Amino acid sequence: MVACRLLLASAMLLLSVPARASRPHDAIALSYLPSSATAAGCPAASFLREEVEKRLGYDLFEPGATPRLTVTIDRFDSDYRVTGELRSDEGDVTLTSTFTEGECGVAVRSLAVAVAIRFTHVPSTCLLPAAPAPAPARATLATAPASTAPRPVTLPEPPRVQMGIASMVSIGSAPVVVGGAAWFVGARWARFSGALEGRALLASATDILGPRVRDGYHFLVVGVAASACVHPGWAFACAQLGWGSLSTRNSAVDIDPDRVTHVGFGFRFGGERALTRTIALRAYVDTLFELSPGNLRTRTTGAPVVWHKPAFSGAMGLGPVITF
Repeated sequence: MVACRLLLASAMLLLSVPARASRPHDAIALSYLPSSATAAGCPAASFLREEVEKRLGYDLFEPGATPRLTVTIDRFDSDYRVTGELRSDEGDVTLTSTFTEGECGVAVRSLAVAVAIRFTHVPSTCLLPAAPAPAPARATLATAPASTAPRPVTLPEPPRVQMGIASMVSIGSAPVVVGGAAWFVGARWARFSGALEGRALLASATDILGPRVRDGYHFLVVGVAASACVHPGWAFACAQLGWGSLSTRNSAVDIDPDRVTHVGFGFRFGGERALTRTIALRAYVDTLFELSPGNLRTRTTGAPVVWHKPAFSGAMGLGPVITF
């Protein structure tokens, strides 16, 4: 009896042996309802149907059957959540299973295993073969170890292309607040991303405090950076390394140098909210530490300083992000 119970438990857990022809065939209907946010990243209903058939040995799903399995798929943060609910002829819920995975196909396959277990019929008695005749005293019997079916190899999802544009304002990168546009293109995994980005910010015909000539200044800030980010959920955090340049012009002042460049590193903190399956709205705050801040000076005697560039600057951005 102990051997019988072990055989039954192995059949229920592994489901590696198809059902025999004498085993009764059940039939249920299938409603497969992926949300619009998961349609592109999830397999079709035929994938679930085939995974169940591999384990039962026959096609369980028939359109005209009265019991019905309803499968819903939606997003849970950056993962896929697959829920299956089986109702009987009388409308009673006889099975409810929910699986959350980073890959949609893995979650659907887990639901298929649960459904196959539900409809696997085990015989009420276990007939063991008669004990063999005792072997001669000098004979040695060797029993081959039972083979275990290899687990299916799950390949990680390939990275997706991500690009975006944002409106940005910056404080500390010029003598006044400058504003303009920022853009990026990169690769996105489930919880990580990397990108190359640029920005162009300007302020025209502005006044500044300090120098003898205070008005008529034009500032242009441009920069490029590389960033690496982590995405634990809707929020994200990034580390950045970049190069920037501040250009200054004033028809009444001879500024030398009229361009100051710098190399710096910083951090970004922000969040994203999905608007559609491919478009999200991103807001973030940047902090930048410049390794070589410079000063804007004039050519006059003594080279008076127009502006001392601080080592720290900050920026805020808001704009759409497209992932495909």
